Amino acid sequence: MTAEVGDTNSDIDVQSKTKIALTYFDNDKLTYAATQGTQGISPQKNTAIFPETGYLIAREHWDKEDFNQATWSMFKAGYSSKTHKHADDLSFMLYSKGYDIFVDPGWYNYITGNKYWDYFVSSRAHNTLIVDGKTYSATEENSSKTGLLEYRKGEGYNYALGFNDMYEGVQIDRHYYELNDAIVIYDNIKADNVHNYSQLFHLSENMKIISASDQEVKIQLADTGYIVRVRQMGVTPSLDIIHGDYQQSEYGYISREMNHLDVINTLKYGVKASDVDFISLITIEDAKGLVKLTKSDAAEQVYLPANQFLFDQQKMQLNAGHKFAGKATLLSG
Repeated sequence: MTAEVGDTNSDIDVQSKTKIALTYFDNDKLTYAATQGTQGISPQKNTAIFPETGYLIAREHWDKEDFNQATWSMFKAGYSSKTHKHADDLSFMLYSKGYDIFVDPGWYNYITGNKYWDYFVSSRAHNTLIVDGKTYSATEENSSKTGLLEYRKGEGYNYALGFNDMYEGVQIDRHYYELNDAIVIYDNIKADNVHNYSQLFHLSENMKIISASDQEVKIQLADTGYIVRVRQMGVTPSLDIIHGDYQQSEYGYISREMNHLDVINTLKYGVKASDVDFISLITIEDAKGLVKLTKSDAAEQVYLPANQFLFDQQKMQLNAGHKFAGKATLLSG
């Protein structure tokens, strides 16, 4: 399945034609990816960072035998063109075991003023942060107000620091740590005045919520036997689970093709404050509760029990076999 970013169409027929078209570029690695390993040459890198356009993309492996089982994630902040641009800065996507987990909900159509188009291009329809329930205008004039400040690839993790200054008087920094089947998101927000901040997670159609509280949400990863867990490790926000209803709900929709609309669940974490830190841990856990922290090409495969991710509130440090020092944006062995 092609990642549905911005105006990408994930309709099966369209994707089949797109994959065929991608083989025409005379790029063996692109052909390999488009055909899931049946043609072309396998890429050698599992992580790519594009600083100017603001993308971090990571993939567990390129093995053709279980190509669609690999964990895949993307973080984005910034843009160089407003063409097909949505208000999706500081958003991320996550895919694993053959299914989308956290999705970019799509695009619906190109009719400005249509309530669903307005929703899908807004920040409300992305896995990001919003201020006072509002979105912003992704124009060329605003392109300098978002982007990547720092980024690095490491043996045990990948990291990006994105910023979003689109909301007047509010500075949002998102620290994104990627460890294959674990993602740590540290959101540092500072403002001149008190605001209502919302952290959004849009679940795909195949995700089923098993249990939920303000501090932890447990999700069934379709029919795979795996679960996805979202934990709030810092401030305890209030959680709303919103299921689209086609009538009154402002959230909880997905569009997989032109004028297609379906309902999904959106996790909406809220805090009212001027300055606030969200520290969110996402883990993909097997039947034994183990989380794979390494790519398949690592010298040693590392698995950590999900209950061994421990957060020290005073030190702002998350210990997970590695040490995360949130405010210092540092990972050390």
